[in-house]
Amino acid sequence: MTNEEPDRRNDEPAASGVNPLALRIHRVLRISMRIPPTPGHATPRALHIYRLVEHPLRLPLNAEFRFDTTSPFTVAATFKPNGEPQVTWDISRELLWSGLHGKTGAGDVQTWPTVVAGRHVLRLRLAANGVTAVYEVDLDELTMWLEKTCELVPPGEETLHVDWDAFASEVHRR
Repeated sequence: MTNEEPDRRNDEPAASGVNPLALRIHRVLRISMRIPPTPGHATPRALHIYRLVEHPLRLPLNAEFRFDTTSPFTVAATFKPNGEPQVTWDISRELLWSGLHGKTGAGDVQTWPTVVAGRHVLRLRLAANGVTAVYEVDLDELTMWLEKTCELVPPGEETLHVDWDAFASEVHRR
């Protein structure tokens, strides 16, 4: 593991170079899969998370990670800063899982494991509208929670849990 951060030279939006139709389908998929939770979904998990402000300053932050079996490709990470509005990011479950083992991601979301003061953490870099934030999540806590999501929806079986009729309907409405 390393303390280095992924290459930050690419300030372009993640969508550059992507087929506009594929991007539209991706956006519709994200919207259409937002179905209210039902029993059997992974329990939301409050994780110990820190925002890196300036080395070595880290600020604790309340955050909740949620997995919905009807939206099996993503994890909703809700950041709840004290006195400020909360923000939710939909992050690829596969990207989080891959980030446990090495650098991954491009554009808006990047993850990588590292060791800080003897603690194993996952660094999560989020960027939007010219603003970038880097967070640290306890690697063991995140790993255990992600394993529970994989028990509910094994990797490779995500498409079996998507309501494709609702997805197709949403694509045609746009």
